[in-house]
Amino acid sequence: MNPAPGFMEAFLHVIKTVDFKGRARRAEYWKFIAIWSCFYIPVYGISLYAQSSQNTTLAMAMTVLLLVVCLALFLQSLSLIVRRLHDTDHSGWCFFVALIPLVGSFILLYWLLQDSTTGTNKYGPSPKYSDANSSSNEIA
Repeated sequence: MNPAPGFMEAFLHVIKTVDFKGRARRAEYWKFIAIWSCFYIPVYGISLYAQSSQNTTLAMAMTVLLLVVCLALFLQSLSLIVRRLHDTDHSGWCFFVALIPLVGSFILLYWLLQDSTTGTNKYGPSPKYSDANSSSNEIA
């Protein structure tokens, strides 16, 4: 089994990958979320502070920065969520359960927190439990 990559390696792998096929481990997903949050939360906080202190130029700049980065990472993030759902043996279309008011986001979060299904499922071999993941270019 490959050793798990560091946070930045997992983040950079996701940025380079727009693949809606296959499976993504829980570690890959949550490492991406952790690095993304380290960028998003401070920039959003600066934006809120700038708005409250009437610094509209800074607030607008931070808002535009967040919008640009969110749009740039949209397909990569969506493909990662789909591959994470595949790893728990759910269709990528299950992402739309998040649109159900009040409970949809919690259902999606539950699926994203689940462990990988063992062995091969209809979306491919398990990146966590298979012995075949000895390739050095795979991200665990």
